[in-house]
Amino acid sequence: MFEPVAFAIASALLYHLGFGFVFFLIPQQMVYVRQGRKPFLISLALGFALVMGFELLNLLRHRESLVSSFLLIEVFAVVVLMGGLAAVNLVRLDRVRILLAASGVTALLAVPLVLYLRGNEGFNTGMRQLFDMLVEFMNRAFTQSQAAEAAEVSAVSGSEALMRITGEVFLRSFAFSYFLLLIFTWWTGTQLGCRSRGEKARITRLVDFKLPDTFIWPLIASLALVLVDMLIGSKSLGFIAWNAGLILLFLYGLAGIGILSFLFAKYNLPRRWLTMLLICLGIMLIFTRLSLLVIILVPGLGISEIWLHQRKQERSENSQ
Repeated sequence: MFEPVAFAIASALLYHLGFGFVFFLIPQQMVYVRQGRKPFLISLALGFALVMGFELLNLLRHRESLVSSFLLIEVFAVVVLMGGLAAVNLVRLDRVRILLAASGVTALLAVPLVLYLRGNEGFNTGMRQLFDMLVEFMNRAFTQSQAAEAAEVSAVSGSEALMRITGEVFLRSFAFSYFLLLIFTWWTGTQLGCRSRGEKARITRLVDFKLPDTFIWPLIASLALVLVDMLIGSKSLGFIAWNAGLILLFLYGLAGIGILSFLFAKYNLPRRWLTMLLICLGIMLIFTRLSLLVIILVPGLGISEIWLHQRKQERSENSQ
């Protein structure tokens, strides 16, 4: 039992290292790969106890409404991430569908929490203060030549606008962010766990990754609702549509990259060319105005396989 305990401690340490939150469940996934179901569940339970124990001590020291609200958010985040990882490993169904189901259930469970926080005056006051501090810092950094009074006026209106925009962006990408974090945790932990045993991870290669044809209909529906949200606004339906659309575009993007990998291998093109192409696409996606082109073309390539069947035709030719 030394390894599950040690990895649970490592997980708790990662969680409390700020940005380590992104990586904190990777040790638990490694436990599952290396030792199986029971040690994995023990490590999850111990990791949860360690993480929440530290947070409870922090709450007892401060006793503030904002701290207690953030503790509630943290408990929710840790529980749904651990629950999602357990589902991905223990439920014997198609892994993509499990990931989608976990994201959907998490989004539904988040609704009562969001409604509660919206009505919590202490939380809202604390958040306004945080955004006021952020806007004040931005004003000092970028508008030093302005008069102090003008800066104060802009801070009041700017903090409200920034808080509103941040809330909308968060709700439109919450389930998508959860989906990305869960799939990253599972994939990275599986790879590291298998390599630590000197084995090769039995994960579907990207070159073979393909979505069922029926997934195109939820994508069309979600993109249609996104368009409606952009034109007239649809609040809750808009939030659902944005998250669903982003998740499905991401999955079709993976399928598109798989097709690119297949074509590069088919025509014996150097692998480093593919790596350079993917790096360029990533830079375009993040830093340039051509990001919309990447968002359309790469998932579009994955969608095209519904009609073109490039990889399926090649496998048929090889078998004849």
